[in-house]
Amino acid sequence: MMEKNEDILLEPWILHHASLFGYENLTIIDNGSSNPIVHTLLSYYETKGCTVLRQFSSSEDFLNKGAVIASIIQGWDNANDEYDFVFPLDCDEFLALSSERGPRFDKANIHQVFESLKEHNATFVLRRVLLNIPQEPGFFRTQIIQKGFFKKGSLVELDRGFHNPVSIFPENWFVAPFTLIHLHNRYRYEDTQKYARQKLEHYINPDDPQALAEYDGPFKTYFQMSEEDYRNGYQTTACLFIPSVLTHFEALQCNTTLMFGNAATLRTEFQKGSLLADLAATAGGIARFVTTNPETGAARYEFILYDAESYGRHNPDIVQHPHYTTWPLVHFLEHGFAEQRKCNDMFPAPFALIDPA
Repeated sequence: MMEKNEDILLEPWILHHASLFGYENLTIIDNGSSNPIVHTLLSYYETKGCTVLRQFSSSEDFLNKGAVIASIIQGWDNANDEYDFVFPLDCDEFLALSSERGPRFDKANIHQVFESLKEHNATFVLRRVLLNIPQEPGFFRTQIIQKGFFKKGSLVELDRGFHNPVSIFPENWFVAPFTLIHLHNRYRYEDTQKYARQKLEHYINPDDPQALAEYDGPFKTYFQMSEEDYRNGYQTTACLFIPSVLTHFEALQCNTTLMFGNAATLRTEFQKGSLLADLAATAGGIARFVTTNPETGAARYEFILYDAESYGRHNPDIVQHPHYTTWPLVHFLEHGFAEQRKCNDMFPAPFALIDPA
C-alpha cells in the first residue's frame, strides 16, 4: 500500500488488515509524507512488525505507483520470499468478504477463501466495492469496480489503480468473493479536497484556473463543486446502511468519529431489535433520504428489506442485465428501487425512519 499524509485512515488500515493477516504481512510505502502524525504511526507500527518503505517518496513514484509496487512484488518472487498471495491496496481500501448480508470481516472465513484459491492458476480479481457516503456514517453505495491481486510468482504488470492486472495466466480469470470497503469520501469536505489537491498537484497547479480548466483527469471535480453539491450527488439513488462496518472499526479501537462522523442516533434505532434489526442484518436497500425538516434538522429516510433470491424471482426480466449478473444488489439499488420492483416476500413497501438532528 502506498500512502502520503494519511493521518486519519493509516492506523485503521493497519489495524484492520493486521487483524486479518498480521502486522508482519503488511508492507507500507510512504510517498514522502510531511505529517508528523503519519511519521509517528509508521515508526510505531514498524516496531509491531509492519514493513515500511520510505525510498519511494517522489512525484514520479506516485505517478508510477503500479510499476513501483510491481517491482517490489517481483523482487519478493526473485528472492523466493514466502507468501501465497499479494493484494495491492490503497489506504482508503479495506478488504472483506462479500455477502448479500453485508461485508464480513471474520478472519477464519477470509483465510478459508484464500486457501481455496491456491488450487487455481489464474489472474485474480474482485468486482464488488462499497463506497462510503459523505457525512452519512454507515451508508454505502454499491459499485462494480475491478481490482486485481496475485498468486505468488504470477505478476507480470500492474497499473496505477490496480484495475487491470496482468499475470502469467492471461487466459484464466477468477472472480473472488471479496469486497472492498472504500472510504474515499472523508467526513469533512475540506479533507476530501485536501487529499484530492495532494494528488492533483502531481499533474497540475490546482490554483491555476486555466490549467484546471484544461485538465481532463481525476480529482478535478472537487474544485468545481460546493460542499452541498458534493453531498447532493449521493442523494439521488438508493444505497446501503451497514452499521456492522462501524461496529467493526470500533472493536479495533479506531476513532470512528474522525473516520465517519457522528453515527450514534440512527444506528441506535437499528439496535433496538425487531424489524429494524432485521433490516440492518440483511443490509437492506435505502433511499438516501427523503427530506430534512428545516426547523429541527431531522432527516427522514425510507428503507426497504432486500432479498436477492426474491428480487430475481419476482423480476425475471432483469436476470440477464450485466449489473444483475455481476452483483444483483447493484441492479436493485441503481434501478429496481426507483422502479418500485418487488424485492422481498414480506414487506413490499418502503417504511420511514426519522433520524433526529
